[in-house]
Amino acid sequence: MSFHHHTNGGGIVDDSAHVDPTAYVGRYAEVRGNAKLLGAARVEEYARVIDNAIVSENALVTGYACVSDNAQVGGNAKITSDVRVLDSAVVTDSATAEDSARISGNARVGTSTVVRGRAQVKDNAKLSGKAVIGDDSTVCGRADVSGEAQILGKAVISGNARVYERAIVSGHASVSDFANVFGNAKVHKSAIVGGSSRVFGNADVGRNITGSISE
Repeated sequence: MSFHHHTNGGGIVDDSAHVDPTAYVGRYAEVRGNAKLLGAARVEEYARVIDNAIVSENALVTGYACVSDNAQVGGNAKITSDVRVLDSAVVTDSATAEDSARISGNARVGTSTVVRGRAQVKDNAKLSGKAVIGDDSTVCGRADVSGEAQILGKAVISGNARVYERAIVSGHASVSDFANVFGNAKVHKSAIVGGSSRVFGNADVGRNITGSISE
C-alpha cells in the first residue's frame, strides 16, 4: 500500500487514510488503512491509528498505543503506553488509558476516568466521572462505573451492575446482575455481590451477599 509522510511531524500516512493538516503524526508514528486523524489530534512516538479508527479533536495517542478497527478517540482523551482501543469502543472527554489497558467492544469511556494497569473495559460497559479502573480488573457486560469509584485488583463488574459515588471494589470480588455498590462502601476479598443487592453507606463486605447491606 502506498503511503506518504505527513507534513506536520513526518510520520507515515497511508494514501487511503485521511489526516487533517492541523493534526500531528510524529516521525515514528503511523496512520494506516482507512483511519482518520482530525482536528488537532496527535499521534506520537511509536503509536498507530489503523483500520477504520478515528482520532479527533485534541486527543493524544502516544507510546506504543494502538487505536484500531472502528474505535474512536476524541475530546482531550489520552491513550498512552501499550494501550489498545479496538472494536467499536469510544474514549472521549478527558479520559486517560495507560499501561497495558484494553478497551474494546462497544465500551464507552469518558469524562475524567482512568483505565490503567492490565484492566479491561469491554462489551457495553460505561465509565464516567472520576472513576479509576486498574490492576487486572474487568468491567464488562452493561456495567456502569461512575463517580469516584475504584475497581482494583482482579475485581470483575459485570451484567447490569453499577458501582458509583466513592465505592471501592477490589481483590477477587465480583459485582454482577443488577447489584449496586455506592456511597463509601467497600467490597473486597472474594466477595460475590449479585442479584439486586445494594451495598452502600460505609459497608465493608468481604463475603457473599444477595440482599442489601449498609453500615
